[in-house]
Amino acid sequence: MKIVFGTPRSGTTFFTRYLFNKYPNCEYLGEHFQPYYFKQDDTVENRLASLKNNSLFKVHIGKELDIRVLDIIKHNPVNVVIRKNKLEQIVSMGLASIADKWVTYNNNETYTSGYYKKEWFDDIVYRIEQFDILYPKLNVSNIFYYEDIPTYPNNGKLPFKQNKYTLEQSLNMFDNKQEVLEWYNDWIK
Repeated sequence: MKIVFGTPRSGTTFFTRYLFNKYPNCEYLGEHFQPYYFKQDDTVENRLASLKNNSLFKVHIGKELDIRVLDIIKHNPVNVVIRKNKLEQIVSMGLASIADKWVTYNNNETYTSGYYKKEWFDDIVYRIEQFDILYPKLNVSNIFYYEDIPTYPNNGKLPFKQNKYTLEQSLNMFDNKQEVLEWYNDWIK
C-alpha cells in the first residue's frame, strides 16, 4: 500500500500521480477517503474494505478525516508532502477556492480574481497546524517538497502548476489582499 499524506495545495496530487506513474501496478485510488467524492450510498467502511496491498491513495488532514483512516496512516509507511512556503500555500488555497478548480492536466491558467473568504483561510491554517503536529509521529517513508516539483522528470500523465503568477501578482488577485495579509501575519506571530 502506498499512502501520500499532506495538506491541500502542497503537491499531493502531483506526487500521487508521480508515484502511480513510477509504480503502474498499483491501483490508483486518488482521494479515496474524501467524503466529497463518495457516491450517495458509499461509506468509509466500504472504502476501507476495498483497500488492497497495491492500493495507492492520498489523504489530506482535516476535520472530515475519519479516525479509521487516520489509524491506517498511523500504522503504515507514508509518503509525506510538504510545502515550505506557507504564504504561497495559503494564497493557492484562496485562488483555487475562488475558481473552484483544484487540479489541471493541461497547461491552461485556471485561476480568477475574487474575494478570499476567512473560512478558507481558517481551514487551510487548521490543516497545516494539524499536519505539523501529526507527521513527525508517523512512519515516514519519503518526504516530498512542493518546491522540488520542477526537479522531477516527467514520467507520464502529471498535473500542471495552476498558478503561473508571482506571489505578489497572485495576492493582487484578491479583492481583500490586505485583509488576507493581516490574517497571515496574525497567524505566524
